[in-house]
Amino acid sequence: MKLVKTTFTFTSPPMPFDEQLIQFPPSLSNLGSWIVFTSPTTAGGTFGGHICWEGVGDLSRITKLEWRGAKLFKGFELQPGGDLLSAVKEKKDGECYFGGFKESDVRVSLRVEMSGEEAAVNFTRAASSFADVLSCRHHADVRSYFPRFGRDLWTSSALLSSRSPYVAQLFKSGFSESQMKRTPSQLGKKDVEEGRTKSSAFDDSDDERDEVLTQAGDTQGGSRVAEDSCSHPFHEFVVTETAYTTYRAVVVYLATGHISFAPLTSTLRAAGASSGDGGTPRNLASTVQDPSSLLPASPKSVYRLAHLLSLVDLQDLALASINSQLTIDNVAYELFSEVTSVYDEIAAAVVAFASKHWAEVKQSSAMKEMESRVLRGETELSGKVSMKLMKLL
Repeated sequence: MKLVKTTFTFTSPPMPFDEQLIQFPPSLSNLGSWIVFTSPTTAGGTFGGHICWEGVGDLSRITKLEWRGAKLFKGFELQPGGDLLSAVKEKKDGECYFGGFKESDVRVSLRVEMSGEEAAVNFTRAASSFADVLSCRHHADVRSYFPRFGRDLWTSSALLSSRSPYVAQLFKSGFSESQMKRTPSQLGKKDVEEGRTKSSAFDDSDDERDEVLTQAGDTQGGSRVAEDSCSHPFHEFVVTETAYTTYRAVVVYLATGHISFAPLTSTLRAAGASSGDGGTPRNLASTVQDPSSLLPASPKSVYRLAHLLSLVDLQDLALASINSQLTIDNVAYELFSEVTSVYDEIAAAVVAFASKHWAEVKQSSAMKEMESRVLRGETELSGKVSMKLMKLL
């Protein structure tokens, strides 16, 4: 039975006593309507509130309905684990109280898991449908421009700011992204060509997938500036440090709750399935039967973008994907990864797996390859990763 996960993250309103409606994607319409209300408690510096639901339908395919970030109460009794499923099954219209979180950590979330092939198809279809409209300016007020490939994505400021505290603050900052404009930027040919030579500073970026889309003739994400007759004002982000594939996958996730992760490059590398041309996995191009389809994104790239945008639950999902793909054959590559050296959570997961299976890992082909590269001065293990590893061995 296939399990599909989707997570909804809410940042409590800046002012207490505000209600926030939970916007479920169409594939979760059976969950009815939900409202979150937050307010300060009598204990100084802490917040609480209640979560209300009504019109809940068939829950047979829901395997988990979990409240995270605050303690749940039913009456005066604490509900361990934040499980809401039993409460919602008992009452299709009801509410639960929550509390015990501080003003400095006012993010609470509702996590939903569904099972079954039908659920998987519904999520994928909803995500693909939403991805299709990201290249159209109509009804959108945020343009994300990717000069490296001459692409853009159009979405709404309401979606981005309601899901990402980082973006919400950016719109209030007074920086160029907070200003409205009417004419999309278009970099000159020289600027675009210089941008194309720029590659990501991190491994496992989705730059290779962007290249595959370009080679396959994808026009879904291409800029429609010349043919678009809209003239309403919009915000503009010029994106140079994140791949188009990663960014599109994250925006689709914010709107639909669906994201698909690609295999780690280290897995393909360990299996001898990578090419020598720019590091693009050979089997990647063969998977792009429809260039306009929504490609799976690198979990490392998604983690980095989720970290920047303060999307904690998406970080959790990306980290879980990375963790699930670690093997004795590929973990040596991950120990030397740039992403592992920068992000503590990823480093902890990689080091924990490597130390647990160290007897086999140190004999693996990947470890022997990395040892040879270290001796040739081509790479080195970061001090942070070295210290974590030494403490566990």
